[in-house]
Amino acid sequence: MNFIRDLELYEKSYYNMIVEIPKGTKKKFELNPETFDKVECVRKIKYRYPFYYGCFPKTLAGDNDPTDAILITNKRYKSLDIVKCYPVAVIKTVDWGFVDDKVILLDSAAKLNDRKVSKEIRKIMLFLSIYKGKDQHNTTIDPYIYGASEAKRLIEIDHKRYKEQNTIKLG
Repeated sequence: MNFIRDLELYEKSYYNMIVEIPKGTKKKFELNPETFDKVECVRKIKYRYPFYYGCFPKTLAGDNDPTDAILITNKRYKSLDIVKCYPVAVIKTVDWGFVDDKVILLDSAAKLNDRKVSKEIRKIMLFLSIYKGKDQHNTTIDPYIYGASEAKRLIEIDHKRYKEQNTIKLG
């Protein structure tokens, strides 16, 4: 299964997120960029991921990868799990000169209050500001946290870009 091409972005009133990196790991996994059918370890990092990291199907972000997604949840997931979720925020970043925004999500069954979500977003910001070690200077993080409407707008833009690119490749 090609997780980017074969999976729908939406399911009822939720977005589908593909988990690439499980919470608690010290390895950065990514979907294989040729087939998008499995995850591969691309490097080890110094810190454990304090959240689930993945992407959305049928999206293409400014860095020409699927749109990045960070999941806040109390549930347990593993790589390649598909999670029904909804956006609550977006953290805007530039990595090596390319737009590389991170959409923050809650899973469809999340029972987290606003205070807990804010606390988790602060943890995410801290992690994003340190996890690359010596390569961190190549990443710029906007300190402002954008809300759910901006996150949805970003997903829609990246979904449209994906559809346009695939129309060009197929046509």
